[in-house]
Amino acid sequence: QQLNGAEHPIRPAEDVLFGVLDHLPLTGITSIMLMVLIAIFFITGADSASLVMGTMSQQGRTEPARWVTVTWGTLVGAIAAVLLVSDEAGRGLSSLQNATIVAALPFAVIMLFMMIAFLKDLRRDPLILRDHYVRTAVRHGVRAGLEQHGDDFALVPTQYDHSTDPHPWVEPPVDDELAETYKSATSDPPPDEDGPSTGSGA
Repeated sequence: QQLNGAEHPIRPAEDVLFGVLDHLPLTGITSIMLMVLIAIFFITGADSASLVMGTMSQQGRTEPARWVTVTWGTLVGAIAAVLLVSDEAGRGLSSLQNATIVAALPFAVIMLFMMIAFLKDLRRDPLILRDHYVRTAVRHGVRAGLEQHGDDFALVPTQYDHSTDPHPWVEPPVDDELAETYKSATSDPPPDEDGPSTGSGA
């Protein structure tokens, strides 16, 4: 390959990297350090990937079985080694990169479904439902006060009877959980250890 029609051929990235090290002092030491860093990078990446795949293989367990993690790590390392040595000289890294891109395509579809599931879960999140509950309760209370008492009314909190609502916005099984969330979120803060503060005398 040539760069923009020039006479200088394009060398693989790994050859260029070690070629640069050849022109630096302490070439042997820096080359060994570089290989150690590359090995650490691969091992940490493979360990994280095997842990994630082990978690997914065992239905979301936070600590998958060790043999599952070891199996996935071995497979990842074996696939990487085979791709690096099976292709023609200088093309092993490109094959590994292409295989990574192709293997990531199915996960893009999985991520799409995960985002849809996340949006559905947010609709039942207590914080989101509580905010919706507050807005709906205030709007209905103000509307009822204006219709029944004109401008002379006050909003008095009381228990809501869902049986009279033809279109409940919260499903009944969620009401009990939300009530506990609302109670803990709106409770008064505990008093200070020194007792309540008193105003200064005039």
